[in-house]
Amino acid sequence: MSTARELDTAPELDYRDLVELLSDVVYAVDLDGNFTYINPAGLDRFGRTWEELASKHFSIVVAPESLDLVIQYFTRGVRLPEARPFFEMRVLRPDGQRIDMEMHAGALYRDGVQVGRQGVGRDISTLKHLQVEVDAKSKRLELIEDQQRIALDLYRRIALMTEQAPSDPERIDRLLRGVQDSLVTETAKTYGLNQQDLRLVALIADGLSNREIAATVHLSPNTIKDHVSRIVAALDARSRAGVGAAAARLGLLTPIAHETRACRPSVE
Repeated sequence: MSTARELDTAPELDYRDLVELLSDVVYAVDLDGNFTYINPAGLDRFGRTWEELASKHFSIVVAPESLDLVIQYFTRGVRLPEARPFFEMRVLRPDGQRIDMEMHAGALYRDGVQVGRQGVGRDISTLKHLQVEVDAKSKRLELIEDQQRIALDLYRRIALMTEQAPSDPERIDRLLRGVQDSLVTETAKTYGLNQQDLRLVALIADGLSNREIAATVHLSPNTIKDHVSRIVAALDARSRAGVGAAAARLGLLTPIAHETRACRPSVE
């Protein structure tokens, strides 16, 4: 059986039923921009009933940030019926939700005369969301690559400084301690800790009691108790005893931090 013969005997398609079944938005407006048709998918995307949109201007469903663009394409389409723009816009639903749409519009004719505009729209909100995630991930990867390059360069510079140590050991020591201090400070900031907290961390790790720490830093035991509780939570140490291990793992226990404490005080 030939293809032509199959076409000759095929039943006539009911295009309106097909349009009603589409998951994409299908709409028609008159030359003033008022809706004359919207399929069920369109009503669903717009979040409205046909009674709410019938004979209403299309601006009722367009988000403010997209309205100028949509009007521009519509006006051009009325003036130049052959124009078939392909563009993106946002729909604003009554509940405030915004939906990104990809639109393809064209002229609507009756008896050879343009009587309006019609088009098809596809919800691309999920695609837009994925694009944002991909862009954000790409930026994070670029940042990580930059950080790795900086770390490698820093390692190279430190290696060069240590090679020069015999010529000026005190200067090199100051430079290395400065680098170490910066790293400790930034790590502490990541966990919401400041310089005073670092001092307390070192004292806790040394096994001092709250009363001993209070005498060392000249604060009340109750104040120290509050600080210690906050530090335990910040480092996820679960207990006072775990602060030292957590701080050592994070590189917060350095000679600099320990130098800030005095000798173990005697507490009567």
